[in-house]
Amino acid sequence: FIFSFIGLIFVFGIIAAAGSDSVPEVKSNSILHLNLSGVVVEKAIDDPLQEVLGGGPAPISLLDLIEAIEAAKYDDRIKGIYLEPKFLQAGYSSLQELRDAILDFKTSGKFVHAYGEYISEGDYYLVSAADSIYLNPEGSLEFNGLTAGVTFFKGLFDKLDIEPQIFRVGEFKSFIEPFVRKDMSEQNRLQLTELITSVHDTYLAKVSEVRNIPVNELKGISDKMQVRFPEDAARLGLISKVAYEDQMRDLLKGEMGLDKDADLTLMSYTKYL
Repeated sequence: FIFSFIGLIFVFGIIAAAGSDSVPEVKSNSILHLNLSGVVVEKAIDDPLQEVLGGGPAPISLLDLIEAIEAAKYDDRIKGIYLEPKFLQAGYSSLQELRDAILDFKTSGKFVHAYGEYISEGDYYLVSAADSIYLNPEGSLEFNGLTAGVTFFKGLFDKLDIEPQIFRVGEFKSFIEPFVRKDMSEQNRLQLTELITSVHDTYLAKVSEVRNIPVNELKGISDKMQVRFPEDAARLGLISKVAYEDQMRDLLKGEMGLDKDADLTLMSYTKYL
């Protein structure tokens, strides 16, 4: 009972501290820092206990993030965006909305620069919209196409003597396949291949528009897995430069007209909101 009581005091203390936070100040000559990692959801619930008790970073609210970017576009105190995604877990429809918001932000004439240590395929779709992309010399860039996979439970059900009762009409009804098969049907393989091919074609076309690399060249880079080292990404034009984070910060300081020994004013999108 004593431990439970102490635990309750701890929890209420956290809530009280979260509720008493003052509104952050948006200083002039600030940069909106989109340091993004975790799962992107359409709308996240504001939970002050998430990072303390949830075992990981809070979900990223797509709608809130887009709202912050749109507000920053017209905010004279925000001079640009520093984009730093870290293995974002998001569908390509969400990435497309976020990418469109960044491209729209750039129409204001403000800068967008991106840096990454390990840039996933999804992360790259986002950072490709930036004015410049720096990749850590010890990092990597994934640019080798998309995959789709299915987990099958038929073998497990056989061992447990479980027999699903299923009613199905039509050839392309694959939802129940994991429960009755140990491999993918040709119909399901066809429809998944069509899906990821369509998504990847759009991906390459959008990257081509901003990186000025023909789609057929991008497809060749992807199909042949030509990006094995950061230097390959730079040589092929997928990134601007192989560089460390301090070099990216020097670039940002140059954009702001600051000396290299000056401090940057970075503001997270959560505090900006």
